[in-house]
Amino acid sequence: MPKTLPAPLMVNLTQAAALLGITRPTLYAAIERGDLPVVCMGAARRIPLEAIYKFAGVQHPQADTTVTV
Repeated sequence: MPKTLPAPLMVNLTQAAALLGITRPTLYAAIERGDLPVVCMGAARRIPLEAIYKFAGVQHPQADTTVTV
């Protein structure tokens, strides 16, 4: 039986590049320009999902965003 979990609030850089349909070097350039914020947690770097939607110019889905696994 599938489980329903809340969608992640942040994604790693590889996931962010895939969601945006861009290469990692292009993503790093956007980060360096200040176009995308990065949250550092120890050695891990994450990008808030809301920032990815804003960067892509699409509206972030609001309530009941879930992931079925």
